[in-house]
Amino acid sequence: MIYVTKRNGKRELLNVEKMHQVLEWACEDINGVSVSDIEMKSHIQFYDNIHTSKIHEITTSAAEDLITEETPNYQYVAARLMIFDLRKKVFGSYETKRLYEIVSTNVKKGIYEPKLLNWYTEEELNKLGSYIKHDRDFKLTAAAVKQIKDKYLIQDRSANIYYETPQIAFMMLSATAFHKYPVEKRIEYVRGMYDAISKFQVSLPTPILGGLRSPIKQFSSCVLIDVGDSLESITDATKIMTKYVSKRAGLGINGGRIRAVGSKVGRGEIVHTGVTPYYRNFESAIKSCSAGGIRDAAATLYAPAWHYEIEDILVLKNNKGAHEQRVRRLDYAIQWDTYLIRRAVKKQDITLFSPGEVPDLYDAFFARDRSKFESLYEQYEADPKIKMKKTIPGRELLVMFLKEAQETGRIYSFHADNVNTHSPFLEPIYMSNLCAEIALPTKPIKNRIEMTGESEGKVTFEGMIQLCTLAAINLGNLNVDDVSDMEKRMDLLVRFLNELLDYQEYQAPQAKLATMNYRPLGIGVINYAYMLAKNNLKYYDDESFKLTHRVAEQMYFYSLKASMRLAMENSAIPALDKTIYAKGGLLIDSYNKEVDKIANQEFLLDWEWLRDNIKMHGVRNSTLLALMPAESSSFVSNATNGIEPIRSLVTKKSSKKSSFIQVAPEAQKLKNQYTYLWDMDAEQYNGYIKNAAIFQKFVCQAISTNLSYNPEHYPERRIPLEILINHFLLCTKLGLKTRYYLNVKGERDHTLEQQTSQENSQENSQEESSCESGACKL
Repeated sequence: MIYVTKRNGKRELLNVEKMHQVLEWACEDINGVSVSDIEMKSHIQFYDNIHTSKIHEITTSAAEDLITEETPNYQYVAARLMIFDLRKKVFGSYETKRLYEIVSTNVKKGIYEPKLLNWYTEEELNKLGSYIKHDRDFKLTAAAVKQIKDKYLIQDRSANIYYETPQIAFMMLSATAFHKYPVEKRIEYVRGMYDAISKFQVSLPTPILGGLRSPIKQFSSCVLIDVGDSLESITDATKIMTKYVSKRAGLGINGGRIRAVGSKVGRGEIVHTGVTPYYRNFESAIKSCSAGGIRDAAATLYAPAWHYEIEDILVLKNNKGAHEQRVRRLDYAIQWDTYLIRRAVKKQDITLFSPGEVPDLYDAFFARDRSKFESLYEQYEADPKIKMKKTIPGRELLVMFLKEAQETGRIYSFHADNVNTHSPFLEPIYMSNLCAEIALPTKPIKNRIEMTGESEGKVTFEGMIQLCTLAAINLGNLNVDDVSDMEKRMDLLVRFLNELLDYQEYQAPQAKLATMNYRPLGIGVINYAYMLAKNNLKYYDDESFKLTHRVAEQMYFYSLKASMRLAMENSAIPALDKTIYAKGGLLIDSYNKEVDKIANQEFLLDWEWLRDNIKMHGVRNSTLLALMPAESSSFVSNATNGIEPIRSLVTKKSSKKSSFIQVAPEAQKLKNQYTYLWDMDAEQYNGYIKNAAIFQKFVCQAISTNLSYNPEHYPERRIPLEILINHFLLCTKLGLKTRYYLNVKGERDHTLEQQTSQENSQENSQEESSCESGACKL
């Protein structure tokens, strides 16, 4: 006789039939799956005292192993088995508990926000509990359950103890966010937001999914820190970097103001050491922390293409060269503009300056009026008083930039003119964030201590740190023909995110002040590839441009409408006069008209009505849209990543904690309708860029646009330099504000990392590593 050990430690005789019944339940009403196949795949070697959890683990793994392009529905069988196991860990049995009991227990353990029991009565919590649809957990795929368990559920990671299920988490996210709403309204909004999350209509980022409802109160995924050209600013900025990466945020750092090596310091008794030592200091501070214990901390550093040290900055990530001359664990974004790019294309020279010697040139580079930069630039080129300058061939600089981007994958671009001329802000925008989709005004930070006669006086905080709080709309289940669907989702998301701005804690006064003045949000998309496929469209089809235009117009219109309504209910943002909205301006007034050559569509919504109402009431948020990477949370919704084409129908992925298999939505039905990334040649890839540009027409911030290349399309498997240049120029011409990863199949697929083909299948094995830390992505 063989005995098994149960979860509670008791021993009982092995009952194979019980295992069979669980598998029958897991397969019930799921097409194309077989209990016997799972049992045969399991190859369970029974032995005395085998733990029941071990048997469950083996059968779950067997179901996962059966997931293929031909048999995708095993992903739901595996997910059911995982949820079965999770419920027993959380509730002690398969049956759920009342919500008040769960919340009060977790509050006592110190893992839920203690004020939840003050905000809601026992009756209210149980009423919310009655709205929970626990069976929605069975709509999750195996990849989704693993992602939620690994990253998002409140748990004791050291002891592998879980305190909630996905549906409990989704309800408590909503309840925490809307706790300040009037009693007669909040239940309605909590229930509405819970439905939107649990039905995968919206998608939330890691800081919110993993932190909201717990005592952790940092929900802004992206942090923009501007560094001035002084030791005080550099030191103060470094401290802030450490604080924010420890709270799961991804950083953008503007390091472009720092003067060049050899520059004069003070009266000249000191010669400046240049940017590299300070960048290395930033790297050390950032890498000294893990992002809340979930992932590595990460940052992208921004510097202008005309910086005196740009040739050294471009190779800082390169694996070649001495260690002391490299800062490899940061990513880099180079700030360009059309004027400099035009010079490079015409094979003219580009003159490099130290920003510290020409501060007005630096500010002019990011101004809305582009003519000032051009005239100042040429003036300083001819000025013999400017000591720190040198001239290099423009094409050589552009080629060097593109080659480093190709070799490392993580040298990005920031188009200063496109960012600042098509913006809701009247103030200059100097930088973006870790993943290059945020565009907000910043100022260099500095903490000044005012001395008194007897002791140190008060500290004055200078500068402006910007945060952005993210979410996304699932385009895969959006009814584009019914605008009320988009309106409802946007109203919920804008309200939800807006509440978090007041609820969260801030690591620096400059961040809190900027957030309260500007209240920026960044709503993006997931499942775009699926939306196109189910409409029988490829990325490069003209009809895809029309559909994208409709969706993007709805997103901007209804997010603005929601923010305007919030302004009516509360008040407009204090910084309204620093935006185009103060005088009735809209983003549709300033977009790049080259986009009309792609999609010359009439507006379908009543923009003049909205314009008049915004002039009257203002808006509650300075920004509303930003298309971010959505790799992590797209698993939860079984959605495709952001606006990216899929690489294959079935993909094997791995994180630090586990590996899992994701199947593209409706893989079997739509296998011939999907656009596959590595099948696209350079001309077809133009369609991806054009669709991104159409989105950018309506997106008030930026887009994490990637460029991806399959060497198999080119002679000798070499990507021609002219193709890299042409795509870079197309992005510039069409008004895209930023460019993120440059992926190469078989070398660096940074959006999903390390691509390898699996024998006799279309599966890819990929390390989940886009945005490295995952902080700013959904």
